[in-house]
Amino acid sequence: MCYSMINIKIETSKKEKFYHDCYTNNINIYKIIENNNYLDLIVNEDDYKKIKKMWYVKIISKKNTGVNRYKNHPQILMPLLITIIVFIAGLIFFNNFIIDVHIIHESKALVNKLSVSLSDLGIKKNTFKKSYNEIKIIKEKILEEYKDSIEWLEIEPKGLKYIIRLEERKLSEKNQSSPYCDIYATKEGIIKKIIYEEGVALLEVNDYVHKGDIIISGDIKKDEELLKKVCARGKVYAEVWYMVNVSIPITKEERIRTGKKRYNLKIISPHFNDFIFKSRIKEYDEENKVLLKIFNTTIFLTKEYEITKNTVTYTNEEIINQALELSKQKINDELDEEEKIIYQKVLKKEENNSTMDIEVFISVLEQIGAVKEKE
Repeated sequence: MCYSMINIKIETSKKEKFYHDCYTNNINIYKIIENNNYLDLIVNEDDYKKIKKMWYVKIISKKNTGVNRYKNHPQILMPLLITIIVFIAGLIFFNNFIIDVHIIHESKALVNKLSVSLSDLGIKKNTFKKSYNEIKIIKEKILEEYKDSIEWLEIEPKGLKYIIRLEERKLSEKNQSSPYCDIYATKEGIIKKIIYEEGVALLEVNDYVHKGDIIISGDIKKDEELLKKVCARGKVYAEVWYMVNVSIPITKEERIRTGKKRYNLKIISPHFNDFIFKSRIKEYDEENKVLLKIFNTTIFLTKEYEITKNTVTYTNEEIINQALELSKQKINDELDEEEKIIYQKVLKKEENNSTMDIEVFISVLEQIGAVKEKE
């Protein structure tokens, strides 16, 4: 048991006899490090008493492991007691825990921006549920921050998730206060699709358009005679181009989980920052979840996943594929549902120490029309 483990350092010139006597006396050694005539061991308390009686063994040092090693730290005795209570009450706390946040809306760009704002206000994964009043205050702050783009917002705790629903402000609302306007190009490109509800299209599909060009005019004319002035409404999709620069490591150290895992507890306070139980896993990844906060002390439940390390050298093809995927992700984060990447091409690559610097050309189908008010 962890509670009775002892770490001892011994000196002996008869190591072979020591190992033989340990075997014949059923002494379990949980860890051993050899250094000349010194041995660093971890044994239980009963086996320590047996070793202590061996006439050819000199005990150099002894220290407790597990919970016993904290007996000289009275400031953590109360958190240890609380930890036992937390284990019993764990399921009750888990019912108030959030493991995912799901925002329902077709605009990826708006979803990405909104998720950052919500996270800053505490609506995020791996946190405890907010109260009704806290959620109400957060909704008011979000609606104020996004008053020009969000009409309505709902934050619903559902099981272990927050479900976020919203309604975006429509372009037509702005047009109601702008009776006379054009649709112009915010970027240069080749027009691929024009959708308009009001106004006159001045350009056609496959026409090249410069930034600032009027695409849909609010001037309704017949034989050069101005008949009516309206606020043009519509969308214009064009092929536009981007250059994205990314750096990809040539080698990477992979951390591979072996499947072995162990649970532990961690306490962080002004006087103490350590695990309660000493890990027997040499290399591991940690996943921490807050179990309890009491004044300045926080107790975490930790999962330790044993890992092995392996250095991988990527081929040129793998590096190129990573660069294309990374550049695609950078562009996709800013695109809406009806916008998409048409194609990608690597223009230049250059090896620089441990990385490959790559320049990627990306062609994108994007909505480039915007309203421009007129006098």
